[in-house]
Amino acid sequence: MYSHGANIESWKRQFGLSGKNILDFSASINPLGPPKRTRKLLRDNFHLFLRYPQDYSQSSGAKIAEYAGISKDNLLVTNGSIEAIYLTARLMARETSLIIVPTFSEYERAIKSSGGRSLYFQTRDSNNFKIDFNKLTSSLSGMSALFICNPDNPTGRVLSREDLLFLAKKCGQNGIILVVDEAFIDFLPEPDKVSLVRSCLKCNNVIILGSLTKFFALPGLRIGHITAHKKLINRIAKFRFPWAVNSFAQVAAVSAIFDYSYIHRTRAFIKKENDFLFGKLSKILAISPYYPSVNFILCRINSKRINSKVLFKKLARQGIFIRDCSNFRGLDNQYFRVAVKLRKDNLKLISALKEIL
Repeated sequence: MYSHGANIESWKRQFGLSGKNILDFSASINPLGPPKRTRKLLRDNFHLFLRYPQDYSQSSGAKIAEYAGISKDNLLVTNGSIEAIYLTARLMARETSLIIVPTFSEYERAIKSSGGRSLYFQTRDSNNFKIDFNKLTSSLSGMSALFICNPDNPTGRVLSREDLLFLAKKCGQNGIILVVDEAFIDFLPEPDKVSLVRSCLKCNNVIILGSLTKFFALPGLRIGHITAHKKLINRIAKFRFPWAVNSFAQVAAVSAIFDYSYIHRTRAFIKKENDFLFGKLSKILAISPYYPSVNFILCRINSKRINSKVLFKKLARQGIFIRDCSNFRGLDNQYFRVAVKLRKDNLKLISALKEIL
């Protein structure tokens, strides 16, 4: 249930593939790669290997907070958004949390690892995975936290800031912490109109999780962050351990986030390639893609003669890896997800899908 995409080395062994001509559509990482100046910075700073990183990433945290337009006292730097999820789950140890599904499975595993219990609010394909807010608010009784991924992985559903503030208010009235994972929000054309990062600072019951590795294409370096009211930050900070974020991640993140040319170029590229890939996928009768809000597209298989597991294997034998979504709670083996990549790669995917389907 808790397996993810990007298991390249394992898949290469399984399907007898070499390292050449592998196309990984299972991991939704910026296809443009890291900013050029960040690559140069990493090449020129080999000496960082020779000393410990800053124990709690204070300097990089201050810069990330500056980029977000908030106080450094409202932000913790973490070892990717994964550590952010697990640190946050410690607040709900031995309590019950509600998770809106389908969504990222690590919320559930993090809650379980802290001795907590998860319940699930199911959204439906038949309703385009929209949330019935009346039903949701009536399901909050007895919960200690509500977990939402926005934009959602894997559906791509995006909740407005107004909807999230409504939920924050309802949660606050019932002593519930609202946890919003914004790992993919930077891929939106105007993320500031959706993000709760600046709006949550006056709320003592809202926690925002963020990632710098997907948009800035630094998944191997692992750096994310938690944003919340200072009181919540102080509670979460008690669970941290020193040197969690390596030196390269800290300096790379600070370099990347202020490369505004790269940021604008990425958003323009993703919008253009989203439209292209969605249009091509829509012409394959055996599948129904959901219009993408960020850099991945969820697809439903309409044909009864093939499912996502079989499709994964057929594509994998050609060195093309998709995300089989059958292990997402609330989905089944008729769903798969593909990342948006460079045009030449997207064309190879379309060609392979047409041949199989």
